[in-house]
Amino acid sequence: MSQKSMYIGNYYCGDVHVRGAYPAFVRRYWKENDIEIHMEKEDEAILKAGKVDFYTFSYYMSSCLSHEVLTSGKGNVFAGALQIN
Repeated sequence: MSQKSMYIGNYYCGDVHVRGAYPAFVRRYWKENDIEIHMEKEDEAILKAGKVDFYTFSYYMSSCLSHEVLTSGKGNVFAGALQIN
């Protein structure tokens, strides 16, 4: 589950911007979640041509995934641990 979370949170959009194509797992993810994307024939070429030269992000905190029931954090903690089903 943590690998899936990393793929969705990091690679899903990042690969489109940097590599100019959706990552391989995305079509399966769309199918499993009943997501239908209408793409014209030329859309893949447009994505490939529109790659970025530089990709950056802001990293403000760490978090982890847990199968256990979690209590909320206090203070300046937004989501230090996320419960997964």
